[in-house]
Formats: sequence, structure tokens, C-alpha cells
Amino acid sequence: MILNSSLQLWIRTLILEEENKMEVKIFVEGYCDKRLIEDYISHLKLQKGFEVIYTGGKDKIKTQIPTIKKFNDQEHKVAVIFDSDKNFKNRLADLEKLKNENEIIFDIFLFPNHKDAGTIEDLLLNIYNPIYQPVFDCLDAYEKCLTKNGQYKVPIKKGKIYGFLDAVLPIEEEDKVKDNKREFIGNDYWLLDNAYLKPLEEFLLKYKVEL
Repeated sequence: MILNSSLQLWIRTLILEEENKMEVKIFVEGYCDKRLIEDYISHLKLQKGFEVIYTGGKDKIKTQIPTIKKFNDQEHKVAVIFDSDKNFKNRLADLEKLKNENEIIFDIFLFPNHKDAGTIEDLLLNIYNPIYQPVFDCLDAYEKCLTKNGQYKVPIKKGKIYGFLDAVLPIEEEDKVKDNKREFIGNDYWLLDNAYLKPLEEFLLKYKVEL
């Protein structure tokens, strides 16, 4: 069947509109971050138009500058969601400097809550289901014992999250302790309606009306 010229033009227009549709590109540090943001976007029912991109760590964002420039040229929205680590203001300033020096545009959100120092693990330690408090009580006691002993290294917060999941996951799902396999929806370990997530929710929801 031969399409008439008007129909062909209409189809080409639809294709171009689809190709040029504005999307939201979110850069994150690690696999756990990627899983959390993807699941939280799904929880907020914002899946359409979002892509979460793993960078491999805070220092790797510089390798993404050409990609960010390309997304800027395509008029996509770009966001960077990283850890504040030891100093919120310093990390924010570092990212703002990166933007200015390279003439790129992206929004910034810093874990755990875009105001305090910390990491994604600090966020997770604020949103676990309290029915699992006994597990964390045991982990806290373990840390205190090591601290009191003084001869051994106390596990970092990442290790506490790993220990929690290793304790509560069924044997057949123990692979989900790994960062790239974690699930934040479809189980009762994490409470994604927790008020602690409000700053992140507001950050992501602002893109809803722009898509």
C-alpha cells in the first residue's frame, strides 16, 4: 500500500517528536544508588521518560561531561544524585564548580537528604522497617563490642546494610544482598513512604510536570 504524502509527513513528524522528546537523565555513583532511584521512581509512578545512569563513583562524573553536554544539546533534563560524604557544602560546591567550568547544566541532589553530610547508607538507615529493629540492635551491639575491644576495625555503614540484608533475606534470595541486585520495592524491608524521603520525592516530582 502506498501512503499519500500527507500521511507520510504526519508519520515523519511523529517519529521526530518521539526522538526529540525531553527525558530526565539521572547520574548516580553506585549500583545500589541506581537500584534505589529506579525503584523509588517506580514507587512514585514516574517511570516514563527517566533513565538512571551508573557512573562508578564521584570522581567518574568528569568522564560523563561529554554525555551531559550531549543531553543538554538535546534539551533533556539532567540530574546528579551523589553522596554528600563528609561535608554537604563542599560536595555541592565541587559539583557547581564542575558545571560552571565545563558550561554544562544539571540539577543536584545529595544523599542522604540534601542538607546533611552522609551517604546513601545514612538514608537507608532511616527508612528500614522498624519491625526489623532487633536485627539492627544486634548489629549495633556488635559494633560497640568491637569499639570497646579497640583492636579491630568497626564495619562501615555499608557493611551494616549488608549485614541486615544477609540476616533477613531468605536463602533462595541471598544474592540480593549485592548492590546491583537489591530490591527496594516488593518487600517489607524498606518504607518508601517514610517522611525522611520527602526531600528526594520533591526533587524527583518536579520533573513530572515537565515531561
